[in-house]
Amino acid sequence: MQHLFQSKDYHWALFIGHLVLERLLKAIIVKKTNEHAPHSHDLRRLAKLSGLEFIPEYIGWLDTITTFILMHFTIVTNKVFIENAPMNLQKVGLKR
Repeated sequence: MQHLFQSKDYHWALFIGHLVLERLLKAIIVKKTNEHAPHSHDLRRLAKLSGLEFIPEYIGWLDTITTFILMHFTIVTNKVFIENAPMNLQKVGLKR
């Protein structure tokens, strides 16, 4: 992750950081509850469910990271869909 940041691949560094935080928080939830962690990428929600105490500044960071990741993947998903739309439409029998 540090190499990605140093090489100015900021979006990838943030993505990997989000994954690390999400997995750590989910592991804590599982350890405390003995149940599956929720299917969520919302770091703030996971932090609350973990029972850990965070200062307000860190909660703000969790919100910012989650928002960036969700926005990024919405854009990427839409771009892939749009680029493949003619192929997708042909698969369901629709023509231009």
